[in-house]
Amino acid sequence: MRNRFPHRISVAVSIVCLICFGCHNDEDEPAKNQLIEIAGDNYTQFYTYENDRLSTFKISSDTKTYTKFNYDGDRLASVEVVTSDVVVSRIELAYDDKGKRISETEYRFPAPGQKEVYSNRTYTYDDTGNVILKTQQPAKDNAGQPATFHFEFEYEWQAGNVTRNERFLVHDNERQLYATYHYTYDNKRNPAKQNMVFAYVGGFEEVLSVNNIISTRLIEDGVLQYDAPTIFVYNDQDFPDRSAYTQIDATGSTIVSRQYKYQ
Repeated sequence: MRNRFPHRISVAVSIVCLICFGCHNDEDEPAKNQLIEIAGDNYTQFYTYENDRLSTFKISSDTKTYTKFNYDGDRLASVEVVTSDVVVSRIELAYDDKGKRISETEYRFPAPGQKEVYSNRTYTYDDTGNVILKTQQPAKDNAGQPATFHFEFEYEWQAGNVTRNERFLVHDNERQLYATYHYTYDNKRNPAKQNMVFAYVGGFEEVLSVNNIISTRLIEDGVLQYDAPTIFVYNDQDFPDRSAYTQIDATGSTIVSRQYKYQ
C-alpha cells in the first residue's frame, strides 16, 4: 500500500497553499466581502453566490467541470462535482443537534444508474468548538478491494489558528505518523474563518483559522520536505488583496502570484 495520501475531494488544485475566502460578517465589516475571483499565473478560480451563500466554484483550466453547493435551509446539505452537465461525485453531510458537521459520505457515479461509496469522514470537536480530529475511511484500496486502513488528522490550536496538523495512517492495530504540518500566521483578518463550505474547494486549515497562513512547514516521515512562505498585500479592510506563495512539487519550487477580487 504505497499510496498513503488521501485523494482531494472536489476539484481542489494540488498546491501547497491554496487560499480560498468566503463571506464573514461582523458589525464592523461591510455587509458583503465575498471573494468572486482569484487570478493566478496559470489559471483563474471563479466563485458565484446565491442568497449570500457560495453556489458554484470552478477553475478556468477545466471549462467543463464545476463544483455545486446545495443547501437545506441555512445548512450545507451536499457538494456535487459536475462535468459536462453530469454529476460525477457527491458529498452528503450530517450534523448534530447543535448544528456542527459530524460526518459526511462521498459518493461516485461511475456510470448512469451506478452509485458507489467512495469514502466516509467523521469530525470530533473540543469543548470550545474547534475541530481536533478528522477521520477519513476510504471504501476501497488502490486494487479495488475493501479498504482495511483509514486516515486520521489531528489539529492543535493557538489563538484561534491551527498551528499543527499531524496525519496518521491506521492499519490493523498500527497507527503510523506520516506527515506533520506546522503553520504560522499574520495578524490580519481571514474572511473564510469558520465558513466550512470553503473547505471543499481549498485547504481545510485555511478555512478553520482566524488569520491567514504565511508559512507552511512539512515534515514527512521525519524529514523536512519544505518550509514555504506566503506573502500578502492587504486591502483597506485588512483582507488579502494580493499574494505570492511558494509552490513546491517534484520539479522544484516556483513563486506564484495571485490577485483577489471581491464583491
